[in-house]
Amino acid sequence: MLAYSIRPDPLPCFTERVLRDLADFQADVASGALLGKETRVEFVVAASAAPNGECLGGDLAFFLNAVREKDRSALVTYARRGVSVLFKNYTGLDSGVTTLALLKGATLGAGFEAALSCDLIVAERGIKIGFPEVLFNMFPGIGAMCFLTRRISPHSAEQMILGGKLYRSEDLKEIGLVDHLLESGSGETRVLRLIQALKKSRGTRAALVRTRARLNAVTLSELEDIAGYWVDAALQLSDLDLRNVERLLAAQIRKANLSASVTVGH
Repeated sequence: MLAYSIRPDPLPCFTERVLRDLADFQADVASGALLGKETRVEFVVAASAAPNGECLGGDLAFFLNAVREKDRSALVTYARRGVSVLFKNYTGLDSGVTTLALLKGATLGAGFEAALSCDLIVAERGIKIGFPEVLFNMFPGIGAMCFLTRRISPHSAEQMILGGKLYRSEDLKEIGLVDHLLESGSGETRVLRLIQALKKSRGTRAALVRTRARLNAVTLSELEDIAGYWVDAALQLSDLDLRNVERLLAAQIRKANLSASVTVGH
């Protein structure tokens, strides 16, 4: 088993550097560079390394700067890096790996999209999960609808995105968006036990994962097209929408006590 963690940079979100690091990690797994070509990686666990386990989704500071500067190229590059990482997760890192998302704290926006791109979602009880993008007139454009509609109905997926509600992990377990629930604080230990149990049915599970991927195929071009819609929507945001993004970012910064670490251009 291998694990990769999203580390605060300074906030626990998908900055460009984090996306590049994740892409490098995935390439190393696929090529055998991490453990050697003779050692096959069967499981990869993705989690946030923030102290409270949060994953806040997209990089709002970058987003604000790029939208204000009307920098379409920067937004396209960022979105395409994101969908590439998620597509590799969904397709087993090009090497038949089973991917697990371990959610230990609030998981929002692109953080939830990343979890949905994994084969299994394991979440601690009581955490909040959802898509808040509607609060600033945006939508989660790095795969949310693609991955959600492989698990729940299109209508339910749309309602989840349009509502902007944050759900408890227990609620998402009931509707099939969380596969395993763990007690708070027990994530790392319990996920290792889960993997040991999964190994007993590795052959069956691997075949089912491949079958599900074939029946519910997500293509890279599909993800990139939707990411393009996300860029178009971002460049249409009003001043009021951007002020709402600013307020959300300011709240994240205050909570993390990082007032001197994140800068937003005007």
